[in-house]
Amino acid sequence: MASNTLQANQYVNKTERAAFYAAACFRDMSYGLVAPGFLLVFYQQVLGLEGWILTVLLLLQKIWDGVNDPLMGVVFDKRSTSLEKARPVFKFTPIPIAACFILMFTKFDFPVSEQQNFLLRAVIVFVTYVIFEGLHTLNGTAFMSYYNSISPNLEERNDVIARSRLFSNIGSGGITGAIPILISLFVENKGDAGLRAQYYIFLISALIIAALFVLYNYFMHTYVKARVVTRTDTTQFSGNILIEIFKNQPFLLMMLSNAILFIFGKNNVSMYFFRYNMGGSFLQTVTGAAYIPGLLIATAFTPKLIARYGTKKVFVACLAAMAGLNLLMLIGGIPTGAYTSGGVGPTVLVTAVYFLLGIPECVRQMTYWSMIADTVDYGEWKTGHRNDGMIYAAEGMTGKITGGIGSAISVQFLKAIGFKADADTQSPSVQKTLFYIPQIATVVLTALAILPYARYKLGREEHQEILDELKTRKEHLEGAEVERAEAMVEGVA
Repeated sequence: MASNTLQANQYVNKTERAAFYAAACFRDMSYGLVAPGFLLVFYQQVLGLEGWILTVLLLLQKIWDGVNDPLMGVVFDKRSTSLEKARPVFKFTPIPIAACFILMFTKFDFPVSEQQNFLLRAVIVFVTYVIFEGLHTLNGTAFMSYYNSISPNLEERNDVIARSRLFSNIGSGGITGAIPILISLFVENKGDAGLRAQYYIFLISALIIAALFVLYNYFMHTYVKARVVTRTDTTQFSGNILIEIFKNQPFLLMMLSNAILFIFGKNNVSMYFFRYNMGGSFLQTVTGAAYIPGLLIATAFTPKLIARYGTKKVFVACLAAMAGLNLLMLIGGIPTGAYTSGGVGPTVLVTAVYFLLGIPECVRQMTYWSMIADTVDYGEWKTGHRNDGMIYAAEGMTGKITGGIGSAISVQFLKAIGFKADADTQSPSVQKTLFYIPQIATVVLTALAILPYARYKLGREEHQEILDELKTRKEHLEGAEVERAEAMVEGVA
């Protein structure tokens, strides 16, 4: 097991924890607003993009999403000869990121034809998105590297990760919860005035989030420390950094499972489901609030579950529970018209399922990030290089590519079922399909996502052996450096 001395030490004080948790909250607000579902609504209903312009825009964005992650991972890991890999990133990236974020949600009107106007808007959105996404990836990689470097104490690290994920969910969840409420209050059934209000909802949200994003970077740069650092004497070749990711089997298996799980997420069309099936977009926030108890339970118990059962067993159990609960909701049938008909039954049913889903889903999320941090240790043990930047960049790349494919599938799905983006109501057949197809896909894909973990071998005991060996290696390297320094002194003398 772990060194008793190491496990007894606590490294992260209260001030640093508070700064890290606040940073996690403010940082993930930006993810909340650029969620695929919100971007699709903004592009379609605010910018008026449709047809080939919208399709090409989404395709180019997702190609860039896939390309920029490994590029930023290489940029980050090529700084491996410096002990300050992450801190400088928090100084030079926040202002351009915040500026581009605001421009992404600004609607420009040019004195040209309507089609040319749409094209120019798409170009502006794409250019600002490219700059935003590239720098945001580098910035996010720097932040995520603290998951594995903020403490050498494994138990303390898992506790910090779990609590930071709570605040991350508060940040992103606050945005994803607030937007549907605002749309319900000021947009739905308000005609042209509602469309104008929808634009200002997105723009003002972007302004607030951009300001908090700058504040998050200040907290990280000023208060948070990296304590687990492997310094090398030579700069790695970019190609080697990319190649070494394929030697990290636990990480690759996790990414395969993720790709299966999120290839068609029902979250991409959830706002439409709540608006047209349940009767109001605000009900997405009502049911989403049912996740809060799950967050609190997960924060309190995930570190204890991991310590007792190990990350793999906890993670697989969560996937199985999620598949089962979604199956129960599927068997329960289509919930429709709770708000418009004055009833509460369907809303209570959906909220209850979301409450139950919240527990395994939140435990899964927190366990997931502990497992990603574990794969950084595995990669260093396997290759001799602590390429945490590439690990987190590749994780982001997988999520973005999968999300991009999911968004494209969602667009085609909505088109195929006859969905009307500018309509106040949808036909009964569209409502039925909005429930059944995403729900069936969720059940099947969640069950299939368990399969890669049959080959996942990085258990609790194996991980601790890796940590012990890494500690021994570092002690030998430090001893060798001392001997070289002493020899040089003796030679000069």
